[in-house]
Amino acid sequence: MKGKTKSRMKGKTMKYTDYFPVTQHIDGEISMDEFIAEATRKDLKFETDIDKLKYMETSRVTLINELFTCYEFLKERNMLQQYKKYRDGE
Repeated sequence: MKGKTKSRMKGKTMKYTDYFPVTQHIDGEISMDEFIAEATRKDLKFETDIDKLKYMETSRVTLINELFTCYEFLKERNMLQQYKKYRDGE
């Protein structure tokens, strides 16, 4: 990333559950809310580095897709620039 940004979240420890409650899933399916909550945990342990890398890559792809979905939602409502200003502390 080029340049410096003034992130509103810098230095704050945030959790997904600070914004949305996590509901229990049914029949082995998990919601996006549960997935994000799980992917943002810092206390996960893995048996091997391969397991950790697989988990991280799967999480990365899913979280990127979710992020771009959010960006598109904001863009369609003419709120993307407003969000970017908020994010950058302007």
